[in-house]
Amino acid sequence: MSENAPKSHNSEKLVHEQHEVHRETREQQRQNHESGTAETAETAKEKLETLRHEVAEKAVSKDEFVVDQEKDRSNTSQPLINKELKGVMLTRTLARIQKQLSPSQRTFSKVIHSKPVDTISSVGEKTVARPYGILGGASLALLGSIFSTFLSKQFGLNYNLVLFILLFVVGYVVTTCVEGLLRLLNKAK
Repeated sequence: MSENAPKSHNSEKLVHEQHEVHRETREQQRQNHESGTAETAETAKEKLETLRHEVAEKAVSKDEFVVDQEKDRSNTSQPLINKELKGVMLTRTLARIQKQLSPSQRTFSKVIHSKPVDTISSVGEKTVARPYGILGGASLALLGSIFSTFLSKQFGLNYNLVLFILLFVVGYVVTTCVEGLLRLLNKAK
């Protein structure tokens, strides 16, 4: 690591020297042009050869040229966005949007976005409120209720509402299990 630093420093120094030589050459050309003394083709070629020779002596091959990687990483890294900053931004955004709402909507928004309600909602969305589970439970409860209503009318039986809840729970559990198995299979691939 410490060996790389002098090489990159030397390469930066060489690049700086090359720029200086190039600047001095332009300066001389400008002075010659202003003074009216035009260089002959031979003197211009000699100066060019001299400059090429100097550059070739000071040039570093691409194998010897090492960029300090730590320096590059620090320049390209993104700023840290932590939980506290996200919370502040959320609070500011909510306050800005709530100012545009009517008083009743503003009150409802403040209740919905309060800390306890938001925490319960976040926990619920990750555990209980599985969209496919609810869809599966609702579908099974609907189809099962239609079928049981049809059977109870045919045979003169009473329809029990507990059956709807039971069908919903069974459909929810089965669909959630299937969803979990599909996710495991996708991760295995």
